[in-house]
Amino acid sequence: MEAFLLVTSHREFELSWQRFEDWLAENAPASHRTLNPPASPRQVDDAARKVGTVVPAELRALLLRHNGATETGPQGEFWQGARFLPYGASLFTVARIEQHHQMLTGILDRMPAEQRDTWGRQWWDRRCVPFADTISGDAWIIGGSRPDAVGQHLDDEGCRFDRWPSLAAMVDDMLSAITGGRPLRTQETPQVVEGRLEWESAY
Repeated sequence: MEAFLLVTSHREFELSWQRFEDWLAENAPASHRTLNPPASPRQVDDAARKVGTVVPAELRALLLRHNGATETGPQGEFWQGARFLPYGASLFTVARIEQHHQMLTGILDRMPAEQRDTWGRQWWDRRCVPFADTISGDAWIIGGSRPDAVGQHLDDEGCRFDRWPSLAAMVDDMLSAITGGRPLRTQETPQVVEGRLEWESAY
């Protein structure tokens, strides 16, 4: 299956992400240092072809800035600062996007046909692209039937798209929270702990 790139503008995302990254550099350096160097266009395109899905323009723009975040320091130590996204999620590298997508697709393909054709289609949409995960293994996803929307894949529920209409909207929400002190749409509030950006449930 051939993969295609969305042609929608990602300028809004680029501006929002730069503001967020600048904030990290100044206020949460232990999170900022975990951002990897850029992925190459070929890396992104090769991964898209392997999993056979669309790479939304905003996610592609992010990967071409940073190939995810690293949780491992130079001495093999755990860098908790990498978990600076909502719900304590860490950005995937291109390789992790490919691996996670293939894992979920493999689970879907191994379901009995009747289960796969009913509940299975709600559990995982192979058109989605996972781009971050939490400690529990739940993932932030983008794409699918709502190509630009950001949702979640939950192991026990499947895909849900009740969060943000785009990656830019997700970053804007994070910016409003860290600069204005209001909760995210996930009902989390920001805090900086030892130079790390973390999110605490408002409940």
